[in-house]
Amino acid sequence: MIKIGVTGRIASGKSEFCKYLSEYTKFPIIDADQLSREVCEKGSEAVTEIEMTFGSRYITNGELNRKKLGEKVFQDQEARHQLNAILHYRVTQKYFELLDRYEKINIKGIIYDCPLLFEAKVENTVDVAVLIYSDHEIQLDRLVHIRNMSVEEAKNRLASQMPFEEQKSHADVLVTNNKSLEDLKADIPKIYEQIKEILDKKNLLHN
Repeated sequence: MIKIGVTGRIASGKSEFCKYLSEYTKFPIIDADQLSREVCEKGSEAVTEIEMTFGSRYITNGELNRKKLGEKVFQDQEARHQLNAILHYRVTQKYFELLDRYEKINIKGIIYDCPLLFEAKVENTVDVAVLIYSDHEIQLDRLVHIRNMSVEEAKNRLASQMPFEEQKSHADVLVTNNKSLEDLKADIPKIYEQIKEILDKKNLLHN
């Protein structure tokens, strides 16, 4: 089964890319953010550990207040590392459970939408790593005008993430997304050919 990892900084367009690539290849998407929500369900071990680590003010009626905790970890690097230590291995475990399920029903490939693919050092769980990139000014504009963030909040979010140059050093395929979604969708066949070339070089295409 082919495993395509897709990552990128916030507002780079990685989720849209995953959607278009899935439509083209018919491969299902595994969403790391959704897996994270699942491991943080009410009464879960992760929520208990988060409460022990950060305090009860981030828990409301037994459920994680994701917005409140998100505001903290985006401003506090140590807190972000603590949270990642709680979540990453649990998310990866769920990812492998899904891979096993898909393999049993002969799914030919999956697309792993994983914002922290490199930060969590889990790029070895995919066969090819695709990095979606947008210019800083474009990311900032999308965060302010599409996600309704303040300029300061948007800058803080971008500053909290792994720099593009560092991400680039880990990627197999780089996709620049500075234009429209229509342009991104139109580029999918060409990008998938690049992905297949990488897989072929790694002798994985027919495995």
